[in-house]
Amino acid sequence: MDSGTDENPLDDCGCGADERAGGAGHTRRRVLAGFGLLGATAVVQAATPRLAFAAGGAPTGDLVVQIFLRGAMDGLSAVVPYADADYHVARPGIRVPTSSVHKLDGFFGLHPALAPLLGPWRRRHLAVVHAVGSPHPTRSHFDAQDFMERGVPGDLSLSTGWLGRHLASRPGRSDLRAVAVGGTAQLALRGPVAPITLRRIVDFTLVAEDAERTVLETSVERLYAGLAHPMSIAGKGTISATRRLRALSRTTYTPSGGAKYPNTELGKQLTEVARLAKARVGLEAACVDSTGWDTHESQGTAPAGRLSSLLSDLGAALAAFYTDLGGLRGVTVVVMSEFGRRVAENGSGGTDHGHGGVMFVLGGGVVGGKVYGRWPGLAPARLDRGDLRVTTDYRDVLGEILLRRGGQTSIARVFPRHNLAPLGLVLPR
Repeated sequence: MDSGTDENPLDDCGCGADERAGGAGHTRRRVLAGFGLLGATAVVQAATPRLAFAAGGAPTGDLVVQIFLRGAMDGLSAVVPYADADYHVARPGIRVPTSSVHKLDGFFGLHPALAPLLGPWRRRHLAVVHAVGSPHPTRSHFDAQDFMERGVPGDLSLSTGWLGRHLASRPGRSDLRAVAVGGTAQLALRGPVAPITLRRIVDFTLVAEDAERTVLETSVERLYAGLAHPMSIAGKGTISATRRLRALSRTTYTPSGGAKYPNTELGKQLTEVARLAKARVGLEAACVDSTGWDTHESQGTAPAGRLSSLLSDLGAALAAFYTDLGGLRGVTVVVMSEFGRRVAENGSGGTDHGHGGVMFVLGGGVVGGKVYGRWPGLAPARLDRGDLRVTTDYRDVLGEILLRRGGQTSIARVFPRHNLAPLGLVLPR
């Protein structure tokens, strides 16, 4: 039986009701009321209450993009250990045939739906980490996602996220340092430098008519001119961000290099990140989500089935993002999921919650064309309660990216009480 829960760990994030603030006759109280809403989704759609901004400037590290596959991706089907005989025994009905995989290194092969990633792999800009995950044993979606994005498995005392702590430990250089694409801000970005949260750039605006918007923006600027209070900084930064994004939304965006994003939620989200990255607004971190990876039933086998459809979307979106940003120079993408699936298929043609999984790292500074991690084997005696054993802590992957590509100088600031064991999967910036 599967003991996990399908709760969304983002459901407890608050968002405000739609309201308007504006008008020519602003009193100080009305301006303050409107300004108070600037840090919430009520007026600046999908922004968060704790906004912190700084002067503009170029970031000193890579843009780090987290793509979270929520629901637990089956890493044994995404990156198939086709040379492990026990894989074929455990999955007689849903195994990916050896004849269908794109062989990588004589042992592992990509699922055929991930064929668009072969280009970055051959250019050594894509690395795979297998048998990777959290040391915490939970198989609950809610808990596993929570622990992973906090970066402190099993510890709920730290309320911030791994990317949030990374940003907070570095000097701010932009009023658009972080963006959460979607309905709510991902936990990974939680911290004093809260992200701009949006679904589409065109939607990030003050909810008001043009005349009211101009009055409100001007009133806030005059009210807090010359003040250094955090609310003043937040308000002025929000006004700056809305103006810059409004100007950007008025331009027509054409992906570079002939890149074609899939017309899916993931494709649209990565398009927005690419627009911001290419606009050079000082973006340092971005988070996007892909949902629906909980394949308990009808998982299917290549080339048909639910999992194939999900992997096809992921492969196409990543490949378009890679092409659009010119091989991801100055960008490092990490694809992760809360855990993997069980080794053996279940009676419903699917897989239940497991432990060890797969991570993808994509970027111009990646030492790619290689599958990293120690393979523990799939023989029954070598499994972790029926699951692929975790041999690489996911924090070693994230920590190395931040230290070598993200400009971080102290891993203890981001992952407290963790002794980093680098894999050598990225080059120093």
